[in-house]
Amino acid sequence: RASTLRARLSGGLRSLKSDMAAFQAANPGCILEDFVRWYSPRDWQPSAGEGGGGRGRLSERFRHPGNVWFECWESVLPIPAHKQKRIFDFVNEAERALHDLETVPPHDICRQVLNAGFVAAAHSLSACVVASQVESVAGRLARARHLLWSAEDTYQNGASLGVPHHRDRDVEAEHLDEVCTAFGLAEQQLSKSASLLHKFGGGVS
Repeated sequence: RASTLRARLSGGLRSLKSDMAAFQAANPGCILEDFVRWYSPRDWQPSAGEGGGGRGRLSERFRHPGNVWFECWESVLPIPAHKQKRIFDFVNEAERALHDLETVPPHDICRQVLNAGFVAAAHSLSACVVASQVESVAGRLARARHLLWSAEDTYQNGASLGVPHHRDRDVEAEHLDEVCTAFGLAEQQLSKSASLLHKFGGGVS
């Protein structure tokens, strides 16, 4: 029931119906069992001693009353894939993306750019050999990454409440300052460690 409800709410049935319509068009006179054997082999249970023949039955989840697959199969018409309406409307999606870019507040653009920069910085610092050799450097990087994800979680939690642009700017600025400081300390620790390792022959005690 839960999977059926999720499929209905998420609009995932559009893709399933499209595949069913194309299958019916390519295989006149077929039945749902034929489609399931092709589309989802794990939901087809061959009869004992079948030896690869056509006898068998659908899996347990298909035997529940009101199964959504049966409803979809009965509701579609046989239409070849190339004659169907596109499931992904790239023109509409492009217009939505442009609209979002036109209406997004500058503050949110800065936040997203900064987050991308911090992630790139974390990868760059972690790629240094010293980051895995010196425990103190690894600890600094771990704290910096933790603060970055914590700050992003705070923003996402506010956005999930439907008020992404009315959150506490002071709190967000404080989080950003903590992240900047943490990355600065991590970079400083890494530079010092790399310098010392170079001067003393690259060994780690």
